[in-house]
Amino acid sequence: SVANGFTIKALDYRCTVKPLFAATNSVGKTNVDRREALSSLIIAGGALVGGTLTYSESRNDNTRTLGSVKEALNLIESECDRRFLHGVVASDYSFMYSELPANTKLSRLPVIFSSKTFANLVGTSPDFQPLEKDMQGRPVKPSNARIAFTSPTRLSKAASVWPLGENVHFAWSEDGEALEKSAGKMVVDGIDCGRMALEDALERKNGEILVRADRYLMLPVSLEADLLAGLKSTFII
Repeated sequence: SVANGFTIKALDYRCTVKPLFAATNSVGKTNVDRREALSSLIIAGGALVGGTLTYSESRNDNTRTLGSVKEALNLIESECDRRFLHGVVASDYSFMYSELPANTKLSRLPVIFSSKTFANLVGTSPDFQPLEKDMQGRPVKPSNARIAFTSPTRLSKAASVWPLGENVHFAWSEDGEALEKSAGKMVVDGIDCGRMALEDALERKNGEILVRADRYLMLPVSLEADLLAGLKSTFII
Protein backbone atom coordinates (compact mmCIF):
# COMPACT_ATOMS: atom_id res chain seq x y z
CA SER A 1 0.00 0.00 0.00
CA VAL A 2 0.96 3.66 -0.22
CA ALA A 3 1.02 6.39 2.46
CA ASN A 4 2.04 10.03 1.95
CA GLY A 5 3.71 9.19 -1.33
CA PHE A 6 5.83 6.34 0.05
CA THR A 7 5.30 2.63 -0.42
CA ILE A 8 4.75 0.87 2.89
CA LYS A 9 7.29 -1.91 3.21
CA ALA A 10 7.07 -4.96 5.45
CA LEU A 11 10.55 -5.58 6.82
CA ASP A 12 11.98 -9.07 7.12
CA TYR A 13 14.98 -10.03 9.24
CA ARG A 14 16.94 -13.26 8.98
CA CYS A 15 20.06 -14.32 10.82
CA THR A 16 22.56 -16.86 9.55
CA VAL A 17 24.16 -18.69 12.46
CA LYS A 18 27.94 -18.97 12.34
CA PRO A 19 30.45 -20.17 14.97
CA LEU A 20 31.42 -17.83 17.79
CA PHE A 21 34.97 -16.53 17.92
CA ALA A 22 37.60 -16.73 20.66
CA ALA A 23 37.69 -14.06 23.38
CA THR A 24 40.57 -12.06 24.82
CA ASN A 25 41.00 -9.75 27.79
CA SER A 26 39.92 -6.09 27.56
CA VAL A 27 41.84 -2.92 28.32
CA GLY A 28 40.51 0.64 28.63
CA LYS A 29 40.89 4.13 30.10
CA THR A 30 38.73 5.95 32.62
CA ASN A 31 35.54 7.58 31.34
CA VAL A 32 37.08 11.05 31.61
CA ASP A 33 40.19 10.07 29.64
CA ARG A 34 38.04 8.29 27.13
CA ARG A 35 35.78 11.28 26.50
CA GLU A 36 38.82 13.47 25.97
CA ALA A 37 40.36 10.99 23.54
CA LEU A 38 37.17 10.62 21.49
CA SER A 39 36.66 14.37 21.50
CA SER A 40 40.11 14.88 20.03
CA LEU A 41 39.22 12.50 17.21
CA ILE A 42 36.01 14.39 16.50
CA ILE A 43 37.60 17.83 16.50
CA ALA A 44 40.86 17.16 14.65
CA GLY A 45 40.69 18.32 11.07
CA GLY A 46 36.90 18.46 10.96
CA ALA A 47 36.27 14.85 11.92
CA LEU A 48 33.52 12.37 12.40
CA VAL A 49 33.69 10.08 15.43
CA GLY A 50 35.85 7.30 14.10
CA GLY A 51 37.48 9.24 11.27
CA THR A 52 38.02 12.47 9.45
CA LEU A 53 35.70 13.75 6.74
CA THR A 54 36.39 17.11 5.11
CA TYR A 55 33.38 18.53 3.30
CA SER A 56 33.75 20.42 0.05
CA GLU A 57 31.15 21.74 -2.37
CA SER A 58 33.65 22.51 -5.11
CA ARG A 59 35.62 19.29 -5.59
CA ASN A 60 34.78 15.62 -6.05
CA ASP A 61 35.28 14.20 -2.56
CA ASN A 62 32.64 11.47 -2.71
CA THR A 63 30.01 13.49 -0.86
CA ARG A 64 26.59 14.34 -2.21
CA THR A 65 23.99 16.62 -0.67
CA LEU A 66 20.30 15.75 -0.92
CA GLY A 67 17.71 18.45 -1.28
CA SER A 68 15.11 17.27 1.21
CA VAL A 69 14.07 14.71 3.79
CA LYS A 70 11.79 13.15 1.18
CA GLU A 71 14.82 12.42 -0.99
CA ALA A 72 16.52 10.89 2.03
CA LEU A 73 13.46 8.71 2.74
CA ASN A 74 13.43 7.49 -0.86
CA LEU A 75 17.10 6.58 -0.53
CA ILE A 76 16.53 4.81 2.80
CA GLU A 77 13.70 2.84 1.21
CA SER A 78 15.78 1.75 -1.77
CA GLU A 79 19.32 1.37 -0.38
CA CYS A 80 19.45 1.27 3.42
CA ASP A 81 20.46 -2.04 4.99
CA ARG A 82 17.30 -4.02 5.78
CA ARG A 83 18.64 -5.46 9.03
CA PHE A 84 19.22 -1.93 10.27
CA LEU A 85 15.75 -0.80 9.19
CA HIS A 86 14.26 -3.76 11.03
CA GLY A 87 16.24 -2.82 14.12
CA VAL A 88 15.10 0.81 13.94
CA VAL A 89 11.42 -0.12 13.62
CA ALA A 90 11.57 -2.95 16.19
CA SER A 91 13.21 -0.59 18.71
CA ASP A 92 10.36 1.91 18.31
CA TYR A 93 12.43 4.07 15.95
CA SER A 94 15.66 4.31 17.89
CA PHE A 95 18.49 5.77 15.79
CA MET A 96 22.27 5.81 15.95
CA TYR A 97 24.27 9.02 15.63
CA SER A 98 27.66 10.37 14.70
CA GLU A 99 29.24 13.82 14.69
CA LEU A 100 29.00 16.21 11.76
CA PRO A 101 32.37 17.80 10.96
CA ALA A 102 33.03 21.07 12.75
CA ASN A 103 33.64 22.88 9.44
CA THR A 104 30.63 21.58 7.52
CA LYS A 105 28.28 24.09 5.89
CA LEU A 106 25.71 21.40 5.16
CA SER A 107 24.26 20.99 8.63
CA ARG A 108 20.65 21.52 7.48
CA LEU A 109 20.54 18.98 4.65
CA PRO A 110 20.98 15.20 4.36
CA VAL A 111 24.43 14.18 3.09
CA ILE A 112 25.70 10.96 1.53
CA PHE A 113 29.39 10.16 1.84
CA SER A 114 31.66 7.28 0.97
CA SER A 115 33.74 5.41 3.54
CA LYS A 116 36.73 6.17 1.29
CA THR A 117 36.26 9.88 1.92
CA PHE A 118 37.79 9.72 5.38
CA ALA A 119 40.35 7.69 7.30
CA ASN A 120 39.44 5.78 10.44
CA LEU A 121 41.33 7.25 13.39
CA VAL A 122 39.79 5.11 16.13
CA GLY A 123 41.09 1.92 14.51
CA THR A 124 44.67 3.11 14.92
CA SER A 125 44.25 4.25 18.54
CA PRO A 126 46.23 2.16 21.07
CA ASP A 127 43.14 1.92 23.26
CA PHE A 128 41.33 -0.03 20.54
CA GLN A 129 44.12 -2.48 19.72
CA PRO A 130 42.89 -5.24 22.11
CA LEU A 131 39.48 -5.04 20.42
CA GLU A 132 41.06 -4.92 16.96
CA LYS A 133 43.06 -8.07 17.74
CA ASP A 134 40.04 -9.84 19.19
CA MET A 135 37.91 -9.11 16.11
CA GLN A 136 40.40 -10.25 13.47
CA GLY A 137 38.60 -12.50 11.00
CA ARG A 138 35.27 -10.82 11.58
CA PRO A 139 33.63 -8.63 8.93
CA VAL A 140 33.56 -5.57 11.21
CA LYS A 141 36.31 -4.27 13.53
CA PRO A 142 37.62 -0.87 14.67
CA SER A 143 39.94 -0.48 11.66
CA ASN A 144 37.13 -0.74 9.08
CA ALA A 145 34.18 0.68 10.98
CA ARG A 146 32.87 3.86 12.58
CA ILE A 147 31.61 4.35 16.11
CA ALA A 148 27.97 5.42 16.30
CA PHE A 149 26.18 6.42 19.49
CA THR A 150 22.60 5.71 20.49
CA SER A 151 22.19 9.14 22.08
CA PRO A 152 22.66 12.42 20.18
CA THR A 153 23.21 14.31 23.43
CA ARG A 154 26.81 13.05 23.54
CA LEU A 155 27.62 14.96 20.34
CA SER A 156 27.83 18.68 19.63
CA LYS A 157 26.63 18.47 15.98
CA ALA A 158 24.82 15.16 15.86
CA ALA A 159 23.38 13.48 12.79
CA SER A 160 21.64 10.14 12.45
CA VAL A 161 23.60 7.57 10.46
CA TRP A 162 22.03 5.29 7.84
CA PRO A 163 24.27 2.61 6.28
CA LEU A 164 23.72 2.11 2.56
CA GLY A 165 24.45 -0.77 0.22
CA GLU A 166 25.04 -4.48 0.72
CA ASN A 167 28.40 -4.55 2.53
CA VAL A 168 27.02 -3.53 5.94
CA HIS A 169 27.96 -4.98 9.31
CA PHE A 170 27.32 -4.09 12.97
CA ALA A 171 28.88 -5.02 16.30
CA TRP A 172 28.37 -3.92 19.89
CA SER A 173 29.37 -4.86 23.41
CA GLU A 174 27.13 -7.50 24.94
CA ASP A 175 27.24 -5.87 28.38
CA GLY A 176 27.04 -2.27 27.13
CA GLU A 177 30.55 -1.31 28.20
CA ALA A 178 32.69 1.14 26.23
CA LEU A 179 33.89 -0.49 23.02
CA GLU A 180 37.59 -0.25 23.79
CA LYS A 181 36.93 -2.25 26.97
CA SER A 182 34.88 -4.91 25.21
CA ALA A 183 37.40 -7.36 23.74
CA GLY A 184 35.91 -10.81 24.18
CA LYS A 185 32.41 -9.41 24.74
CA MET A 186 31.40 -8.23 21.27
CA VAL A 187 28.26 -9.32 19.45
CA VAL A 188 28.48 -9.27 15.64
CA ASP A 189 25.11 -8.95 13.95
CA GLY A 190 24.32 -11.90 11.71
CA ILE A 191 27.04 -14.07 13.29
CA ASP A 192 26.47 -14.20 17.05
CA CYS A 193 22.77 -14.92 16.65
CA GLY A 194 20.68 -15.49 19.73
CA ARG A 195 22.93 -13.50 22.08
CA MET A 196 21.46 -10.07 21.47
CA ALA A 197 19.58 -8.35 18.63
CA LEU A 198 20.50 -5.08 16.92
CA GLU A 199 17.28 -3.48 18.15
CA ASP A 200 18.37 -4.19 21.74
CA ALA A 201 21.65 -2.37 21.10
CA LEU A 202 19.80 0.58 19.55
CA GLU A 203 17.51 0.87 22.59
CA ARG A 204 20.39 1.33 25.02
CA LYS A 205 20.94 4.71 26.62
CA ASN A 206 24.39 6.06 25.73
CA GLY A 207 25.22 2.88 23.81
CA GLU A 208 27.95 2.46 21.21
CA ILE A 209 27.80 0.51 17.94
CA LEU A 210 30.49 -0.28 15.40
CA VAL A 211 29.07 0.08 11.90
CA ARG A 212 30.75 -0.74 8.62
CA ALA A 213 29.38 0.28 5.22
CA ASP A 214 30.65 1.46 1.86
CA ARG A 215 28.37 4.51 1.96
CA TYR A 216 26.47 6.35 4.66
CA LEU A 217 23.56 8.77 4.72
CA MET A 218 23.65 11.35 7.51
CA LEU A 219 20.70 13.51 8.55
CA PRO A 220 21.21 16.33 11.09
CA VAL A 221 19.04 16.05 14.20
CA SER A 222 17.26 19.23 13.13
CA LEU A 223 15.55 17.08 10.47
CA GLU A 224 14.66 14.26 12.83
CA ALA A 225 10.98 15.12 13.35
CA ASP A 226 10.31 15.06 9.59
CA LEU A 227 12.43 11.95 9.19
CA LEU A 228 10.58 10.11 11.97
CA ALA A 229 7.17 11.04 10.56
CA GLY A 230 8.19 9.77 7.13
CA LEU A 231 9.58 6.53 8.50
CA LYS A 232 6.49 5.79 10.56
CA SER A 233 4.26 6.23 7.51
CA THR A 234 6.52 4.11 5.31
CA PHE A 235 7.84 1.08 7.19
CA ILE A 236 6.17 -1.63 9.22
CA ILE A 237 7.54 -4.89 10.58
